[in-house]
Amino acid sequence: MPTMRRQTITRWTFLVLLLATGLGLACRPAWSPDSKRCLHLVKLANDRLGVGCYDVATEKSELLTVMPREAMVAPAWHPDGQHAVVLWAKEKAATLQVTTIDLRTKSALATVVIPVTGDVGEMFTPTLVHGPHLFVATDTIVRIDMATGEQRRAANEGTEELLLTPYGDGLAYFASHKHRRDRWQFGTLDPDTMVRTPRVTPPAQFPWEVLPMPAVSHDRRRLALPARRVGKPNDLALLVFAGDQLENTLVLGPHEQLDCASLQWLPDGVTLAAGLCRRTAETMTWSLYETTLSGSVTRETKVLATKVTSKDQRPWAMAFPLALAPDGSTAAASTAMLASAEPHQHGLWLVDLTSNRRTVTQVPFPKTPPEVMLRGSAHFAAAATAWVDGFALSTPDCLASAIDSDASRGLQALISGTCDLAMTTRAPNEQEQQAANDAGVTLREHRIAFDAVAVIVHADNPLRELTVEQLAKILGRQPLRAWAELGVTLATAGPLVAVGLNAATETGEFVRDRVLQRRSFARDMQLLKQSENVVELVRASPTAIGFVRAGHVGAGVRVVPLRAAEQTAATLPEPAVLAAGRYALARPVMLYSRHDAKPEVATFLQWLQSDAGLLATARAGLLVAPR
Repeated sequence: MPTMRRQTITRWTFLVLLLATGLGLACRPAWSPDSKRCLHLVKLANDRLGVGCYDVATEKSELLTVMPREAMVAPAWHPDGQHAVVLWAKEKAATLQVTTIDLRTKSALATVVIPVTGDVGEMFTPTLVHGPHLFVATDTIVRIDMATGEQRRAANEGTEELLLTPYGDGLAYFASHKHRRDRWQFGTLDPDTMVRTPRVTPPAQFPWEVLPMPAVSHDRRRLALPARRVGKPNDLALLVFAGDQLENTLVLGPHEQLDCASLQWLPDGVTLAAGLCRRTAETMTWSLYETTLSGSVTRETKVLATKVTSKDQRPWAMAFPLALAPDGSTAAASTAMLASAEPHQHGLWLVDLTSNRRTVTQVPFPKTPPEVMLRGSAHFAAAATAWVDGFALSTPDCLASAIDSDASRGLQALISGTCDLAMTTRAPNEQEQQAANDAGVTLREHRIAFDAVAVIVHADNPLRELTVEQLAKILGRQPLRAWAELGVTLATAGPLVAVGLNAATETGEFVRDRVLQRRSFARDMQLLKQSENVVELVRASPTAIGFVRAGHVGAGVRVVPLRAAEQTAATLPEPAVLAAGRYALARPVMLYSRHDAKPEVATFLQWLQSDAGLLATARAGLLVAPR
């Protein structure tokens, strides 16, 4: 793909219009602008989620991508109608990731990482773009410049809950008071000034509490909202506003167990389609309810019924929201998030709106692809997770999973055939090699990256280099604590402060073994659990020196060149130096496979050498040698 084309897709990745009102509706299918294809969530084995694409012409669904475990996900369409866009984030993560997928090759073209402040789940409310800006609504409206990352937050008293929705070619918002559900407004948003202009507010003595699910007609003349009667929450209705006036109240009747999952207008501008859920003590029934503006013509089409389970809690209807195709021909819903669905019920459910009979069809989910099992040291859990997640997004025809253990157990599992790849920093020992020979297994080595230790000081520290022997004196039981002994004069007076990772971490154990010959660290050392904490302490302390994983060095500190012996040159933990074996505190990271490995293992190893695989390795704190 030409560079300009790729850059255009990366920029447009942000242009995602999520037709959802929160995490519940994030699982709603997304139709292409021409109504010929439908993106939807797929439930795979072992509770993995994927994104599939249903083709109206072939009447089949194809798996596009597999999501990382425990990921929240919402599919949408690239504005060109030819690429899928997937928003996803892991729970409690600090970033939202937006991945663009080529529908022809099923490959991930670009992934944009967006930093998140607060609950990442709030980012799954509709996220809209106007011009060069990305707009997000959480407790306020935030405008993000996609080129510079600059953010502007609209003024807000903190008492509102907000969400955004498309409004023709512009933007609209829905705001409700956190403590007064009878106080709400719908209006337009000026993308330049961030000024909100109310269009619809509740009339005086309004007897309805609206649900935050605004549906704007195609001609923008009408707004529809589901609502429950104040004081009688079992009374559900659809409210229709023409301009700022309540035009009609379409009461669905007093039902104790009736909920609304989705609400949209058909292209004719006079018909509303609502996804409803009716619940009894034993069953839940999802249906498509159609009504005209006057309410004189209605029909309800049963789509699916399941047994009630303990997992089904309010709002239960949100697990199976319906989405209308832009041409109004079909409604679709996926059971991927429906806990009560039995195995034979899982799939994409379609309602044909062109048929007077409203024919309902089930399209089975794509099959779960074969899986590569990786087993290795817990020290490299971050790398294993990054590989598994990245591989899932890039290669939908194959999965990968990882189990933390240690190098010995990983190699034993590989020899016995209970895993496909073993991750280690050492070659098999004599006993492991003999076990492989006895089993008739030939082990094949694949060097993936390097795990190196960097010695860091404050950015203003003039220390030019350090020998391993000097480092041993700093870290050891009879510690060196005067900077003058290293020929260094600091602007800030004070003793040398040593900091590092404790021996319970694999990096700390590696430094203790390699530098101190397995002897203990100095009693006055500050030993921490995370490299990030060491970097933070050294950044704030001009007299400190410490060691961290080389892939986790941050800003505000400087890496000190290290010499293994007096006669060698001091070097930094740079990829070319590591590949040449000229850095003292480094070890290779290797994967071992069997001679009779299944084809998916070769696919995984090949992906590790791709740009996406190398980036995942680097983000996990490992260093990659130049190709």
